[in-house]
Amino acid sequence: MKVNTLIFSVLGVGLLIGAVYSANNSYEFKNAASLTQGKVVDYIKRRSNDGTTYAPVIEFVTEKNTTVEFTSSSSSSYRSYSIGDKIDVLYLENNPNNARINSFMSLWFLPIILGFIGSVFFGIGLYAYLQNKKGKIVINVKTLTLKPGEEFNGDVNIQLFKNTEINSFVISIIGQEIISYRRRGRRRQERRKIYEKGMKPIINKSFPAGYESTHQFNFMAPNPAEFVSIEDASKQSIMNKMIDFFRREERKVEWYISAVVDAKGIDLDNKEQIFIHNYGV
Repeated sequence: MKVNTLIFSVLGVGLLIGAVYSANNSYEFKNAASLTQGKVVDYIKRRSNDGTTYAPVIEFVTEKNTTVEFTSSSSSSYRSYSIGDKIDVLYLENNPNNARINSFMSLWFLPIILGFIGSVFFGIGLYAYLQNKKGKIVINVKTLTLKPGEEFNGDVNIQLFKNTEINSFVISIIGQEIISYRRRGRRRQERRKIYEKGMKPIINKSFPAGYESTHQFNFMAPNPAEFVSIEDASKQSIMNKMIDFFRREERKVEWYISAVVDAKGIDLDNKEQIFIHNYGV
C-alpha cells in the first residue's frame, strides 16, 4: 500500500493543532461572553454539492439596549427552530456582533470534527510508518499500457525487517468496476471486483529478519469474454438503461497488479495500476 507517511502525519498533526486552537477559542469565548435570550427571525439557505442546508438568523438585544442580528455558523438539512423560537445566545459585550447560539454544536462542533479527522490522518500515517518498519513490497511492471490478450511480466520484491511467519504471499491481476451516479442530489460510487487471477509464490513459511527476495510474474491482460462485460450496453434491459439514464450513471474499470502478504502480526500490501485499452481508466 503506497502511503506517504510524512504527508498524512503532518496533515494529522496540523488538524489536531487546529482542533486544540478551536477548542481553546470556544472555551475562552464562553468564559468571556454574556448570556441573553434571542429569537429566530429568518433562515439563510446554503447550497453545496451535498445539497441545501439552513442556517438560523437570530436577533437579540444587548445590555446596552442595542439590537443585533447574526447568522449562526452551523446549519443543517432541516430547520432546527421555528420562526419566533427563543434561544439562548452568547455574545461579547465589547463586540456584540461576535455572537453564537449557546449550544453544544455551535461551540464544539468544529474542534470535534477537526480532532476526529486529524486523529484519522495521524493514525493512517502512524500505521503506515509501523508497517514500513515491519517490511516493504515493491512492484515493478515492465509494461503499464496493454491490449486485451497481451502478455506482460514483471517482478515483486519483498523485504522483511522482523522474524515473520508468512501464511501466504499472493501476486494478482485484479479488475475492479467503478459505478458513479447521482441519487437524491448526491454523487455516489460503488465498486465491485469483476476479475482476479493470481499466483502464490510463498505459502506457510518462516523467514528471519532481513529476508529479501524477488518473485517474477507473468500474466495476460484479460479479454472481455473472461469476465462479465460492463461495456456491452446492448445486453442491458430497457429498464436498466432507463435507470442508468436517470441516475446519470458512469462506469469504468480499474486494473492493477496487487501483492499481498498475509502473515502473523504483520500485513503488507502494495498495488500498481495498469491500463488496458478499452477496459482501463
